[in-house]
Amino acid sequence: MEGIGLSKGGLLAGASYGYNRFSPVMNEVEGDTEHFGSVITHQTNLFGLVGITSRINLVASLPIIRWSQSVETEDTHHRRETLEGFQDFKIGVQYTVSNLTFGPGDRIFLGLGASLPTAPSYALNPFDANADSVDHRHFALGAGTMQVTFTGQWWRRSEFPWVMGLTSLFSPRWLTSDIGFQPGHKAGFDLHAIGQSYRVWRGFPYLRLRFRWEGADYWEGKKARNSGGFFLDGSAGFEVELFERLSGVVRLHTPLLVAANESQITSSGLEISFRYIKP
Repeated sequence: MEGIGLSKGGLLAGASYGYNRFSPVMNEVEGDTEHFGSVITHQTNLFGLVGITSRINLVASLPIIRWSQSVETEDTHHRRETLEGFQDFKIGVQYTVSNLTFGPGDRIFLGLGASLPTAPSYALNPFDANADSVDHRHFALGAGTMQVTFTGQWWRRSEFPWVMGLTSLFSPRWLTSDIGFQPGHKAGFDLHAIGQSYRVWRGFPYLRLRFRWEGADYWEGKKARNSGGFFLDGSAGFEVELFERLSGVVRLHTPLLVAANESQITSSGLEISFRYIKP
């Protein structure tokens, strides 16, 4: 939905699919094998945008995920685990500051969104001292609490052969779930470059750099060790115009730089998305 602002009565509907393979990026002790393994996710996201007025759009999305974890050394704490289902429903508003759709000019949007606790969350603290003595999960479909996100977008079309874009987000560490989980803050920005003067097959080249800073999560007021850090990802692909109102994006992404707190995972993968616009 990036780079799109609708007039009153306009509609955008779309879906995306992502395949990601996560691998360890750090181990706190040299020779430690208990965190070796991988996680594979298949995620589908249904999303929409509706023009309420000429400047205000309603945004909504519903992610669906299948998460499969394998480990090299299996025990009561580190084990094979599979999780699938709907994740938390997201809804928000987008305000159009500028939306020049033809010729040189800027597209500028500001957004405020909320992730609602609609999906099943953790049943207990997986880092509790007694957690390994009972059946529990290390991952959950939902956070168990509402989260808010502030976003900004700036897109510039000029005589330069690339459309340039800057998108940003900030999600503060705010509410705590009923069992004491408090997601850390997230901040970051993406740099986009979309070719406009030439095509490769039917697609325009699309490059993106993603910068992310994540704060540590908290459980019952205590900082979770394996959380938080800085992540830089790069991606390359194509934006494809299939028909007048139907377009898609295909791209591959991979980590370029990671400075994570203790043992964590990062991913490489494939993203495919399609969107239909009714003015």
